[in-house]
Amino acid sequence: MNFELKKNKQIRTNFKPINSNYSLYKKEEDKNFQFILKMIKAGVHFGHKTKKWNPKMAPFIYQKLQGIHIIDIIQSYTYLKNCCKLLYTKSSSKNYSTFLFVGTKKQSPIPNCILHNAFNCNSFYINKKWLSGMLTNWKNTIQSIKILKYLKLYQKTNHFNTLSVKLHSIIERKKERLERYFGGIQNMITIPNTVIIVGQQTELTALKECRKLGIRNITVLDTDCNPEFADLFIPANDDSSSSLSLILGELQIAINLGRQNFYKNSRNKNILKKSISIFKII
Repeated sequence: MNFELKKNKQIRTNFKPINSNYSLYKKEEDKNFQFILKMIKAGVHFGHKTKKWNPKMAPFIYQKLQGIHIIDIIQSYTYLKNCCKLLYTKSSSKNYSTFLFVGTKKQSPIPNCILHNAFNCNSFYINKKWLSGMLTNWKNTIQSIKILKYLKLYQKTNHFNTLSVKLHSIIERKKERLERYFGGIQNMITIPNTVIIVGQQTELTALKECRKLGIRNITVLDTDCNPEFADLFIPANDDSSSSLSLILGELQIAINLGRQNFYKNSRNKNILKKSISIFKII
């Protein structure tokens, strides 16, 4: 660890400044080294055991330490900054962009981190299970979403209260199943502009659908992943809640700052009134 810190100190002047709040988007005094230290503290640089790795991740591995691979934290920082710049540009463009966060790996911090950060930047998410054809068979997805919305509204009617207990149970189970898989995208009108993926090996179906439809994806890659499947990526630990919270937190900050810039443009007011309703939670 000390050796890594010394290395980081020697090359910290190669980066552009970020602010004291560790946001990558406000140009103030130089805080690059402090942000890298924060990444190290969050465990962003810890990979998997050396036996469990993908050789294609070799360019992003700094060294082996006590049987695990250590990710090059400088590259993690650089790739994170580049991804954040892209999200900022997309979210501030005149063509209102939508973002989808995907991470469904069970018994891991991924689903909760996906939900939290997607909610904080008014984006869509899938954190339970990616059903095959979720994007490529969009007509069926829209149909399922319509059924979910109808069942929610129907449960509020007086007629629903007159049904038998058995029918109540059937409708409730149907609604819960649809809510589980489509709840995070129930207000998504069209396929997203950008998909942010965590847990590549679990989300291969989602990646294939994105590539088939030409949707740009940003993937957090651990040492057991394949960078060839991602359009843009961030080499980082995807098993730690602190690591994911830091990385996804910066991505959602980028989206929020881009939208703030979008809102400032008075010409976009009419677009805003239409677009903001997309994120209304039912």
